[in-house]
Amino acid sequence: MLKIMILPLFLLTGLESAYSQMTCTQVFNDLGRSVFVRFHMREAKILYDQGRMDEATDHLLTLLREDSNDYQAMSLYSRILYVEGSRPSLEKAYKLQKRVLKSDPSFRESGYLSMAQILAALGRTDEAIIWIQTILRHNPEHTGALGMLARQYINKGELRKARDITEDRGRVSYKLGKIDPQYLGLSAEIYFKLGDLNIALRRANELINSFRPRYHQKRVSKHFITGLLIKAKMLVKDPLQITETHRLLDQAKHHLGFFSWFELLRAEAYFREGKIIEAKKTLIAVLNKSRYTELEAIAGLIKINNQHNPDDPLLKELFKRLNEEQVQQVMLIYKSLDWNVQQLGQISAVETYSNTRNNFWEALHTIPVNLQAIGRRRNH
Repeated sequence: MLKIMILPLFLLTGLESAYSQMTCTQVFNDLGRSVFVRFHMREAKILYDQGRMDEATDHLLTLLREDSNDYQAMSLYSRILYVEGSRPSLEKAYKLQKRVLKSDPSFRESGYLSMAQILAALGRTDEAIIWIQTILRHNPEHTGALGMLARQYINKGELRKARDITEDRGRVSYKLGKIDPQYLGLSAEIYFKLGDLNIALRRANELINSFRPRYHQKRVSKHFITGLLIKAKMLVKDPLQITETHRLLDQAKHHLGFFSWFELLRAEAYFREGKIIEAKKTLIAVLNKSRYTELEAIAGLIKINNQHNPDDPLLKELFKRLNEEQVQQVMLIYKSLDWNVQQLGQISAVETYSNTRNNFWEALHTIPVNLQAIGRRRNH
């Protein structure tokens, strides 16, 4: 009888031991997996914040090779592709973001907002609006969604609708008792395009005054720079304000470094002063330092040369580098230049050409969120 009982006890003890070993192995595997995921996600986020996108991508792809449905890794990778901004990258970001929302079906404002941003960048404005409106149905006072919705209506040319939405955002911020620089920047842009330059100038001044050195210390707010440049764009039209325009551009350059869109403003200021050589040198510097505004710089040189040197060999050489589509874009930009307007408040009807090229207002969004007051330099 005793022998009969010993065998089952022995077997039971062996099974329990095997089960314990399996459990320990599983625990260690799970622990290792957790450490692995946390390490790579943490590194990816740090590198992303530092602008080291390629290195961040390496960590995220390592995670996705381990688990192709890791929605946190997919979400950040989608963000990196969105920032990269090329059409193939945006298409890939869109597909990833769809998978993110599918793998995490609970409503998340950040996920919906990311999808709207990607669709907007792809030019699918109406679809972007649908995603933004979904957020606002859940949270009518979501300031980020209100700002993005206003941006979509600006892109559609529906400025009055954009103005109303922007003012809604302003009322929400006022109710919360906080300064909202993004509202001020949007508002300045909209009122500028509507031709109400008094309000636009007031908003730009509020943006500038929102910068408090005592609080920001060595870091300069993106919105402070934006305010300087919006104000410069308005004042450059007034011959009595050219000196102030240069002062604002110099102040922005001190913090931001070379930024080609704003050097184009400087060239316009020189042109209005009759300083043709300085205007031409500035445009050539833009050509040499930035590929993003090459066509705008060439259009500016055409503007100068049509009045002062129609047979400039430099222009003939530049046109040889352009394909037919680029030549058409240059001519469209040239027609939109209102450098001959001599009064603040007279805005050319074709001042914006965002359907063919990124313009001044869109360039403002590429300013880094925070800038070192000294030593931070960026070419664009």
